[in-house]
Amino acid sequence: MSEFLNVKDLEYYYQDGDSRRYIFNDLNYNFEKGKFYAILGESGSGKTTLLSILSGMDTQTSGVVDFNGKSIQEIGLNNYRRNNVGMVFQSYNLIPYMTPYENLLIAMSITDNKIEEKSSVVYNLLDFLGITKTKANRLVTKLSGGEQQRVAIARSLSTNVDLILADEPTGNLDLETEETIVETFHLLAKEYDKCVIVATHSNEVAKHADVIINLSSGQKHE
Repeated sequence: MSEFLNVKDLEYYYQDGDSRRYIFNDLNYNFEKGKFYAILGESGSGKTTLLSILSGMDTQTSGVVDFNGKSIQEIGLNNYRRNNVGMVFQSYNLIPYMTPYENLLIAMSITDNKIEEKSSVVYNLLDFLGITKTKANRLVTKLSGGEQQRVAIARSLSTNVDLILADEPTGNLDLETEETIVETFHLLAKEYDKCVIVATHSNEVAKHADVIINLSSGQKHE
């Protein structure tokens, strides 16, 4: 059994007076490096909540999330997010008054992970994702949506982490760009041994994943 990222007896609910609305109830799963996972579900199914818990941005009601054999609470949620998780958002969440180059350097400045020759790493990552040096030094707002999402993926990789979490990363993109982004996630999993977990409502995105996890009313179906 993989000791990379495991959820055990995960429970999450909202309390409304005397009633509870369960998003998850007794959810268990093991995520492995080298695989591309799609968490598929309609709005309200809990896929974004699950991603928030896996990233340490939200906390489950009960149960445990283990990373490399240790609970993320024991690691410390701030430390876990800073040093072990790369996040990609639907709205990119880039700093708009900075260039792609500067956005990645900011991310690198926060992590405790050791990164040598940061400038070279930034340009190489951006180039790997199709962002030329010229575009790397423009304001991110001067780039297309697809280019901004590639910058966001590069930023998630810049801190030298093995876990990439993406929340509806293709929701604002056209079909052609969506395919390119999905191919990138697949490459990161297969060629670079990352664990890539994407929350999506798109069957087109999900069909490219190694594993599809269907969420419905807090339940998991593979």
